[in-house]
Amino acid sequence: MRNRAYYILCGLCIAVIATSVTEISITPSGRASAPQPPTVEQVERVEPEIVDTAELVDTETIPDPLDKYSVDDIQLMAEIVRAESGNQDIKGKRLVAAVILNRIESDEFPDTVHDVVYQKNQFATVTDGALEKAERTVNGEDYRAVEMEIRERTDTGIMFFTAGNYNSCGTPAYRCGDHYFSTK
Repeated sequence: MRNRAYYILCGLCIAVIATSVTEISITPSGRASAPQPPTVEQVERVEPEIVDTAELVDTETIPDPLDKYSVDDIQLMAEIVRAESGNQDIKGKRLVAAVILNRIESDEFPDTVHDVVYQKNQFATVTDGALEKAERTVNGEDYRAVEMEIRERTDTGIMFFTAGNYNSCGTPAYRCGDHYFSTK
């Protein structure tokens, strides 16, 4: 005895076949016939249009967001990401980079990577030696986190983060890994 799935499959096949035949005619002898495909002579030839793809997208007008930062800026951001979030996943590392970038874009903080990172009393890793150690331990994931965050921002509102609890500055936003992020 055939199972139910077999009959469902047969029904689906019949439905597909029935919908693919658009026009059936009955011949004088009483037989059904489907339309025949056109012959080569009946098909109108159309020459393909050649399109210059260079005209479609002018890549010179699309600026690369990385161009806004020097090699030293990206190096320093990767090092601070390593120092501050070396034990975090890529999302946690990106959020640390986001804080730096958000501060650069804010009127309330310095305008450069260097000045944001070295602003007094902002990043403990600058004074406790972790940033110096990060110069030797920075890795590809740290650079990738910085590049990803520059190219596509995850959160443009966060301005502060601390480990263990929310910063006294700003409004608590959320926790990611060991860090507590706050908005202005």
